[in-house]
Amino acid sequence: MRKLTVAIGLALALAGCQNKLRTDRHVVVQPPAEMLNCPVTQLPETRHLTDRQVARLISQLYRDNMTCRQAIDAVRQYLQDAQGKIDREES
Repeated sequence: MRKLTVAIGLALALAGCQNKLRTDRHVVVQPPAEMLNCPVTQLPETRHLTDRQVARLISQLYRDNMTCRQAIDAVRQYLQDAQGKIDREES
C-alpha cells in the first residue's frame, strides 16, 4: 500500500512539472468604423460645366482625396500598433 501511495504521489508531482505547450493565437484586428472615412463626391454632368464649376469640382475632389488619405494612414498606423502589441505579448 505504501508503494502505491508513493507511486501516485510521484505521478502527480511529475504531472505538475510538465512543460506547457505554446499555442499560436490568431487575432483579427478590426479598425474602428470612424477611421474608414472616404467621402465620395457625386460627379455632375460635365459637358455643360463652366470653368468655375470645374475648378470647384477639382477642389472638392482634392479635399476628399486628402481626407481619404488621412483615414488610410490612420488605419495603417492602427494596424501597426496592434501588430506591435501582439508581438510584445507573444515575447
